[in-house]
Amino acid sequence: MSDDAELSPSAKLCLACGLCCTGILGPHAPLLEPGDLEIAKRSRLRVIPEQGVFELPCPRLDGTRCEVYTDRPHICGSFRCSLLARLQDEGGPIEPFIDAVKRTKELLAFLESKGMSLHAGQDRKIEGSGDDAYEIMSVVAELMERLQTDFINTSPYREPIKYPAGS
Repeated sequence: MSDDAELSPSAKLCLACGLCCTGILGPHAPLLEPGDLEIAKRSRLRVIPEQGVFELPCPRLDGTRCEVYTDRPHICGSFRCSLLARLQDEGGPIEPFIDAVKRTKELLAFLESKGMSLHAGQDRKIEGSGDDAYEIMSVVAELMERLQTDFINTSPYREPIKYPAGS
C-alpha cells in the first residue's frame, strides 16, 4: 500500500495511531497461531516462548508503520482496539476517531514532558506538588479513561500458544 489516499478508514486510523504496538496497552502480545513463533523470530521480535508472547514495544514499529507488515504474527493483524471496532461497526466520518488518537498522544506527550512514561517497562513514578501535581493527576485521569474507553481490546483472545524454553 503505497498511496495513503487509497487506504480504508480502518487502515488510516491504525496508521495515525500505532499505540497497540508501543506497549502503552500492555507489555506483551500473544502468539496465537502455530506459525507465529517462527514469524516472530524471523521478524526479530523479543519472544518469551514459554509464555507464548512477544514483548512490547515492538522493535519493528517505525513511527506508526510496521516494518514487517506482510509477515507479522496473527495478533498484529487481528487486534481491534475499541476505537477501531467502533469505526468498523458504526462507520461515520473518520475525523472524530483520529481526534481521539491525537488527544491521547497529546496526553502521553504531556506526561513524558513531566518525566513520566506509561510505556511497558518504563518507570511510572512522577513527582509534583500544588497546581503542577493537580494538572498531572488530571491528565493521568483523562488518559486512563481514554485508554479504557478507546484502546483496550474488550474481546478476549484465546490463550497464547506456549512453547518449551529455548524454542
